[in-house]
Amino acid sequence: MDAVVELLIITAWIAGVIALWRSKKKLVAGLLGGLLVLLLAAVAIPGFVPASRIACIANLRAIQAAKEAWARQNNKAPTEVPLETDLIAEGRYLKSKPKCPAGGTYSLSAIGQKPTCSLASKGHKLE
Repeated sequence: MDAVVELLIITAWIAGVIALWRSKKKLVAGLLGGLLVLLLAAVAIPGFVPASRIACIANLRAIQAAKEAWARQNNKAPTEVPLETDLIAEGRYLKSKPKCPAGGTYSLSAIGQKPTCSLASKGHKLE
């Protein structure tokens, strides 16, 4: 739904709750107000993504880019797996070994595969 339409619906709902409150129907107004809070929470909470997950995905993208650059420059096949020393060092593709902010560990995988985090079940993965 368009954000403007959602805002109009919420505004109308709030206006209705206020009108009920003023007309002494406080119980109904309270119930509708509570439903509004639950509705807003149901919409907002699934969209919330922890910063550690975002940072982990950024690290995975950097690892993937480093793998691809290494493979291009060294004429490597998609099935080859780079060593950490191939990618990570001063003057290499990555200056230092990326660390998952949530404590997961990274696996490089083959060039043709995406790198993984041990916390992939918690959303720490490339799509």
